[in-house]
Amino acid sequence: MISWNTPRSALCQGAPAAKTEKEIQVDALIVGIREHSKNAQWDLVVADCTRVLEIDPINTSALLLRGIAHNSKKDFDRAIEDFDSVGRQTARDSIAVANRADAFSHRSFSYYQKTEFLKAIDSAFFAILEKSDHAEAHSHRAMAYMARQQFTKAIQSADRAIG
Repeated sequence: MISWNTPRSALCQGAPAAKTEKEIQVDALIVGIREHSKNAQWDLVVADCTRVLEIDPINTSALLLRGIAHNSKKDFDRAIEDFDSVGRQTARDSIAVANRADAFSHRSFSYYQKTEFLKAIDSAFFAILEKSDHAEAHSHRAMAYMARQQFTKAIQSADRAIG
């Protein structure tokens, strides 16, 4: 509603665009995904993320969350596939960069759990290239360095994670 004290910028911008049916469906699924994640209901997270991806095949948030769910289910190879799909996206907006950094970081942890420590270090490095202050990526890299008994590098990475 426009009133006498409505800012001029609001009058010039017009009304916000109405959401499409697909956007409404995705929003409803995201609510469920968040709830299922809180309750560690990983099969439901995977199912709902897959539904989101049927609606929007390049939804990086759904790919990331499905990868996290696969990882939580110890299905590391499928998790890595989803994280790689996020990593292939080339958008440079802040959400895309953050999702890509998170995907590389989570991929690092998946490789760590598979005891592929060099790949874990490499994945964490890519997360840090996307977002230099990504504490989780620094932490995953530190863990992988420790597993390789490269303690000086582990300490340096751990310092970056807490610093």
